[in-house]
Amino acid sequence: MITILIAMTAVLILLGSVGSAIPSLSMSALAAPLEVITPTVASIDPSSAPNDIDTPIVITGTNFAAVLSGTEVITQPMAYLESTTLEQVTWGSSTTLSATVPWGFPPGVYTLTVVNPDGISSTLPQALTVTKGLGEFVSGGPYGGMAVQLALRRGLSSTLYGTMFGAGLFVSEDAADTWAPIHDHDCPIHLDFDSQNPDVLYFGADSNDLCRSMDNGTSWERISDDFYTQNGCYRTYPIAHPSQAGAVYFAMGGCGDIYLMP
Repeated sequence: MITILIAMTAVLILLGSVGSAIPSLSMSALAAPLEVITPTVASIDPSSAPNDIDTPIVITGTNFAAVLSGTEVITQPMAYLESTTLEQVTWGSSTTLSATVPWGFPPGVYTLTVVNPDGISSTLPQALTVTKGLGEFVSGGPYGGMAVQLALRRGLSSTLYGTMFGAGLFVSEDAADTWAPIHDHDCPIHLDFDSQNPDVLYFGADSNDLCRSMDNGTSWERISDDFYTQNGCYRTYPIAHPSQAGAVYFAMGGCGDIYLMP
């Protein structure tokens, strides 16, 4: 008689006698323990990320695992920066994962951990450097509602103009660190600059308003008194002539004529 008993980690085989002619014999054998497959993390690309935007990354290593049903991934591995779960972790192969580092991490150097579905994990110290984002929000303005337009001053990139719905026209002379209002029209439409003199500004707004400043926004004059709106169009869109100083084209809304103002 032969009896086979199967347990989680051992197989016991008992061999008994067959009839009285064969002596009784018993034998036991232990199966080898199941092999533990440990992932390794080799690198992240990119190895640095700003903290003001989500950053896609690719993780390379070995023995990355996922639970599959045919070709469909049922359970993805997990990835962490310190204790924060990375988003959109996707198993590509046993050597490649993709993921997204969410915005908002404080600047610093972070350890990456990858955890396979069976709970076996691997870490890579100092895997990712998070830097201070370039698009940091500041409290110096511009204020108002929706930003309508941002424009750089020609020849001076540290000077920036912004039109804000509900607030007006603003200027920054320190690369957007701080802002100051230079026109208070609450429905700005478009700003343009004279082709020869960047201190001459043309500012179009709602209510049939077209304004000109000869001193970079310190003072303004309304130059749309001598024309009227057509077909209910009230918004003005100024475009300075590309080469002729002092000339500006503008349109009225989406249904009016185009005029040339000397």
